[in-house]
Amino acid sequence: MAQQIVQRRTVGAGLGETFQEVLLELPFPQLPGAFDGFRILHLSDLHNRSFGKGNRELIRWARAQEPHLIVYTGDMADRTFPRRKGWHQLMEGLAGIAPAYYILGNHEDDLSPNLKEKLQRDAQHFGIRILDNDRVILKEQEESLYLTGFHAPMQYLRNTKGKEKGSLQLQPKELAKLLGPSPKAFEILLAHNPLYFETYVAYGADLILSGHVHGGLVRLPGIGGIFSPDRTFFPPYSKGVYRQGDAVMVVSPGLGGLPFRLFNPPQAYVLTLRSKENIEGDIASSLMRSE
Repeated sequence: MAQQIVQRRTVGAGLGETFQEVLLELPFPQLPGAFDGFRILHLSDLHNRSFGKGNRELIRWARAQEPHLIVYTGDMADRTFPRRKGWHQLMEGLAGIAPAYYILGNHEDDLSPNLKEKLQRDAQHFGIRILDNDRVILKEQEESLYLTGFHAPMQYLRNTKGKEKGSLQLQPKELAKLLGPSPKAFEILLAHNPLYFETYVAYGADLILSGHVHGGLVRLPGIGGIFSPDRTFFPPYSKGVYRQGDAVMVVSPGLGGLPFRLFNPPQAYVLTLRSKENIEGDIASSLMRSE
């Protein structure tokens, strides 16, 4: 099995101002060699929360990681507390340190038109590009990969009736209609809801970065997450690293949301990509979750 390095450390000081850093090293035999060692700062589901005055704890930590890329995978704003400053503080504090991309989650979609327009203006002002079912090409030396942002229709993000929606399973052909055909090259897909992991892989994504589930809110040893925002129990993908073939999905439990999180601290991720030149041994067909 190829090496996967997982490091955790609590960052911050004071009640309600701490979060856990998770440092992952992810091997991909299909990764272009020029991207070996490429560091991605993955933040999700802040819900306008602040860690320290002016969000200084989170900003200080994030800047120290010296990422090559920053991605925000939705629900950074909050429909319940839309005027809190946590997300604005973070955007301002991390402006200019690395290319930054953002996909909207269900909380951003629920904002009033005026607040949503302001959020989009702020993101643009601080150099953050919102990917709304489109993609960009990232280049290192003479090689490239694709970064794609999936903005899901609301029916794929939330169960509004409190029961399963078996008829609304996202299919690869529907994803292709929204995103266009797969680029047939290494692709990082930002997708707020991890529920459709198999669909993302069938579409052609190599690395999927998600959030939305908040780690299941309550986590039990040996079981995992208990609750889903979709009002269902035991979500299949709630936190950590999942593998299907050579594809990997990393699900962030997020930084904000409901204050009650049992065995489930807020987390921020730094992912270091490794190419085949730096993979020892065989890639296992499954990878342990970074619980």
